[in-house]
Amino acid sequence: MAELLSQMNTRILKEPLGFIRVIEFPMVILAFATTAGYAASMLVQYSCFGEKEYSNEYHLDWSYPFDLPVYGLASNFCDPKSQTVYPFGEGAVSQSQFFVCTGILSFLYILGILCVYLFQLEKYETDNRWPVVDFLITVVLAIFWFIASCAWAAGVSTLKSITDPMTVKVKLISISVLCASKDHACAFPTEWNYASLNVSLIAGFACFFLFASNLWFIWKETEWFKSRQPPSASMAPSSMPQQSASYSGPR
Repeated sequence: MAELLSQMNTRILKEPLGFIRVIEFPMVILAFATTAGYAASMLVQYSCFGEKEYSNEYHLDWSYPFDLPVYGLASNFCDPKSQTVYPFGEGAVSQSQFFVCTGILSFLYILGILCVYLFQLEKYETDNRWPVVDFLITVVLAIFWFIASCAWAAGVSTLKSITDPMTVKVKLISISVLCASKDHACAFPTEWNYASLNVSLIAGFACFFLFASNLWFIWKETEWFKSRQPPSASMAPSSMPQQSASYSGPR
C-alpha cells in the first residue's frame, strides 16, 4: 500500500481537468442516490365496524423505479377480499431508470479515470490515445446527462401531478368504499414531499454542466488541439538575417 501511494501523482488534481473530476464524483452520487433511494408513504387511518369495532391504518407507499400503476389497494380496507383498485394511472419508469443508469455509468468512469490521472499521468500526457478516449467518453456522458435530466424533469413533473397528496386523497375517497362512507371516514395525518426528487434534478443538471465544462480541458490534452498550436519560439526559424562569416574589408 505504501509503495502504491508513493506512485500517486496528485498534481493534476490541482488543475481544472482533475479538480472538476473530483467535484463530479459526489455530484454524480447525489444525483442517482436521491433518485434510487426515494420512497414516499401516506398514512391512511380508518375505523371498521361490525362484530368487532377497531381502528387500523394503511400505508400507501411508492418508490423507485416509480412503476405507479402496479401499486394497488383494497377498495374496502376492512374487507381484505374486496376488489383491488389502482389509484395511480401512470409512472416514470423509463425516465428514472435512464437517469440512474447514467449516474452509475458516470460514477464508474470517474473512478477509473481518476486512477489513470493519479497513477498513470505520464502515459496520459505522452500517449495521445488516452486523452482522445477520455474526451469521447466525456462527450457521450455529457449528452447522456442532458437527455436524462430533461427526461427526468418531465418524469418528476408527471409524478408530482398524479401523486399530489390532495389529489390522492380525493381519488382514495372516490374509489374506496370505506373512505367514501360518511360513517367510516378516513383520516390522512401524514403525506409525502418531493424534496429528494428536486435535489436529484438539480444534481443532474449540475452533472451535465460539469461534464460539458471539462470537455475544454480534456480537449487541450488531445493531439487535435496540440496540432493546431503554432510552434514554440525556440523551435521557430530565426527571422534575423545571417551575417557573412567573412569580411572583405574596404575596396
